[in-house]
Amino acid sequence: MGGVRGWGRRLTWGAPVLVALAVYGGAIPAGFVFDDVPALLENPVVNGERPLVEAWTRDFWGKPPERSIGSYRPVVLTMLALDARVFGLTPAPFHAINWVWHALVTALVLWVGRRLVGDRAAWWGGLIFATLAAPSEAVQGIVGRADLVLAAAALVGTLAHRRPGTWGILLEAVAFAVALGSKESAVMLPLAWASLDLLLPVEGRRVRLDRLAVHGLLFAGYLVLRSQALGGLVTHPADPLSNPLWEAEVVSRTLGAARVFLTRYVLGLVDPFRRLYDCSAQACGPADVLAGWAWAGLAVFLGFLAAPWLLRRRSPRVAAGLAWAFWVFLPASNLVILGPTIYGERLWYVPAIGLALAAGVGMEWLNDHLDRPWLARALAGTWLVLNALSVQQRNLDWRDPRSLYESGLRYAPQSAKVHYNVATVRFNEGDLVAAEAHARAAVTLWPRHPEARALLAATRDLQGHPEEAEREFAIALQETPGADAFFHAATFLARRSRIDEARSLVQRARRAFPEDRRLRDLEWRIEERLANPPASR
Repeated sequence: MGGVRGWGRRLTWGAPVLVALAVYGGAIPAGFVFDDVPALLENPVVNGERPLVEAWTRDFWGKPPERSIGSYRPVVLTMLALDARVFGLTPAPFHAINWVWHALVTALVLWVGRRLVGDRAAWWGGLIFATLAAPSEAVQGIVGRADLVLAAAALVGTLAHRRPGTWGILLEAVAFAVALGSKESAVMLPLAWASLDLLLPVEGRRVRLDRLAVHGLLFAGYLVLRSQALGGLVTHPADPLSNPLWEAEVVSRTLGAARVFLTRYVLGLVDPFRRLYDCSAQACGPADVLAGWAWAGLAVFLGFLAAPWLLRRRSPRVAAGLAWAFWVFLPASNLVILGPTIYGERLWYVPAIGLALAAGVGMEWLNDHLDRPWLARALAGTWLVLNALSVQQRNLDWRDPRSLYESGLRYAPQSAKVHYNVATVRFNEGDLVAAEAHARAAVTLWPRHPEARALLAATRDLQGHPEEAEREFAIALQETPGADAFFHAATFLARRSRIDEARSLVQRARRAFPEDRRLRDLEWRIEERLANPPASR
């Protein structure tokens, strides 16, 4: 019987990990979608065009310092490049590895949680974290590997931080270094760990100044590497399409960030079916002083900040979980420092660890204090089932670009980026009417969108309106066009037999995007046509 009980105990403790695997198994058949394309297929370090060592001298997207757009994540970039060299550029292995990482992080949540909040609270916390739909993009999108690795490193670092002696310091240093090399928000981990020291001290010890010194040295080394890879410590401002708060005044910027915090992040936790893979201009943006949701969001955020202090004596375990969540979420909130994006589902992944453990403590309290504890368990179970069902729908959304992008139309019909993404898919499918409609919607919502305007021009040309197409191309190229805009414009010129103009434009584009495969192939076709002109009739 002892063996049976032992297996039952193992199965009970393994349940959150098994649930994590079951809930996200449907993400494995997904394709390369959204940011996966530039991060993997178009990334020269991942696709093998550049050596593996350049993962440490380029940004996360494989761009050299002179063309960097800001993110420096060499540990994760190295992992993705190794995956590609072992498995090839096939999406299923990448998704399967993310799936395993999520199970590993769930196991670490259980392990760390037992030491921080106790067995029962940790079990509930692990189960909540395993099924939570709000940050599901971190598992379903391959670029979410950064959040998965950061979460694992943060949890290992938490164990090491609370372990005395030299081995504790060394393991913590390694974990912090891996975290820094995985995602920029890791810089807040020392504050999260210090909060645990204050709220849940180990044997009476408080904040460890020696550990903070090690953190400082590692961070200085990280800044040196980052500066070399990105061409300086100060990264380029974000595209205002992705984060329109960059162009707002301080008050409207703060209120806009607060509104997104409440309506996207917080309500997305409460309602598992309230989701959005992207929320850019104009769907999300600055808010005016009369916006009620914005002021409510600011109040909730300030409550988030104050809660660990207010609960430090009444419930230090809840306070510790909330403090962890606050510190690791703060860089993504746009309330202190503006980031490259205004919203992202996967940005909740690491903060969700603290939130789940705090909720686990709450479940333990309800179980001990309610006259009918089964009612609390039934309600929690129902909410978890709803989260698991929502994840299944999201797994389906991530099957291919069209499924994901068109799902965005249900939640953000005012997002220029969503309309552009749908237009791109429809254009590639040959549905020119739908592509034109969505490209036109994107341009209407955000006139300074050269890619959308160039795509609109391409649809008009293919439908027999070259004069209108040329006008739109001219406007697109006056902005700061990306590779797609150059490609469509040069293709238009080549199609009209204006080969010299097409060649000149492609050469200009190649100087700006020397590693873009489509531009490189187009240049080759134009040069071949110049070398072998069609015979005159």
